[in-house]
Amino acid sequence: MPPRAASLLQGDRCGHGPGPGPGPGWRVGGELHGEASCSYLPLRKRLSVDGKCPAPRICIWECDGEAGDITCDIVAAPLRRSCSARAMPPPPAPLFRRMMTPPPSRPRPPPTQQVAEEVAATGARRPGETICKGHRSYGLMLNLQLGISYSVGKSSALPFRKLSPSDFDPREKVWTRFPPEGSKLTPPHHSVDFRWKDYCPAVFRHLRKLFGVDPADYMLAICGSDTLRELASPGKSGSCFFVTQDDRFMIKTVKKAEVKVLIRMLRSYYEHVCRYKSTLLTRFYGTHCIKQAGCPKVRFIIMGNFCCSEYKIHRRFDLKGSSHGRTIDKAEQKIDETTTLKDLDLDYAFHLQKFWYEELMKQIQMDCTFLETQGIMDYSLLLGVHFRNDFSMSKMGVPQFNGLPSK
Repeated sequence: MPPRAASLLQGDRCGHGPGPGPGPGWRVGGELHGEASCSYLPLRKRLSVDGKCPAPRICIWECDGEAGDITCDIVAAPLRRSCSARAMPPPPAPLFRRMMTPPPSRPRPPPTQQVAEEVAATGARRPGETICKGHRSYGLMLNLQLGISYSVGKSSALPFRKLSPSDFDPREKVWTRFPPEGSKLTPPHHSVDFRWKDYCPAVFRHLRKLFGVDPADYMLAICGSDTLRELASPGKSGSCFFVTQDDRFMIKTVKKAEVKVLIRMLRSYYEHVCRYKSTLLTRFYGTHCIKQAGCPKVRFIIMGNFCCSEYKIHRRFDLKGSSHGRTIDKAEQKIDETTTLKDLDLDYAFHLQKFWYEELMKQIQMDCTFLETQGIMDYSLLLGVHFRNDFSMSKMGVPQFNGLPSK
């Protein structure tokens, strides 16, 4: 029976860094270092990378006789030549963090049309309900797209400058009115009259640049001809979730108190993500508010979608490190790749290479310390698992998207 492999995806930055390759060897700068032999390389041919994506990824292996006991390696791009080398110590942590940062020339995700074609070809089910005319959220979506287009277009026309303390001021917000007939600043539209508020626009412009988000791609994903999709709320907050058709960005409605907390901690958050490029914290791209005449204000944040990957995610988990109520109330046969599982539903053991484990735990500790200093206590670790192929899953006796993998 062939070994079962899966790719562990912790957000869209997952696996961008050097680490222990197959066996005791290291792969750094395209060369293999360590006691790796030529005869061993073909056995690790099933890498969770392809020729189009040279970035290394984490690969999970489950071998014969070890069901439920999974080994997790960091693998590099497919090896195209055999080689051997002597043992070499692992690279220092600064190099690891530096390599984990996605390079500016990183290939952009495929266009929406290509994503749709891939989904149709693979039979993947895309979560959410497409927002069309007549949908309850259609008007809100139009307002949101108009506001984002205005804000990003306005900021992009200005020279990029260094941030000043006043940019982080909670009172740093801009109201703009969008009448249906248009104005000197806003275009005419088919929605109702509304006002648009932009919180700390200069700071979020810097964050988008720091996270490698191109302004044109950002506007096209949210404000393009493709509509958004509305997701069912996975939590108890009652918030509405929207996702772009290319799955790169998520939009979440939040309460006034949540906006206040985010803006209050914005300076510390900015400093943290600048210092720790491999942070696991959510990537925030913008905070806004919409006020329609006669309606309550709708506040929302725009953030990165950790589930956006070139690989299909077969299992996703929301982990809080608690056992109280941490299981889903859903029949096993109804569980599929869109189901968000919890702590007690996780029946895998991930065996990481020592260096990767230490770096991962160190980063989690630093992120948790940051959240504690900000008085944040309700947070969780999102985990996505990609199995190499459905054939491997069936060979291991794992139901295809209709239940948890058997131990």
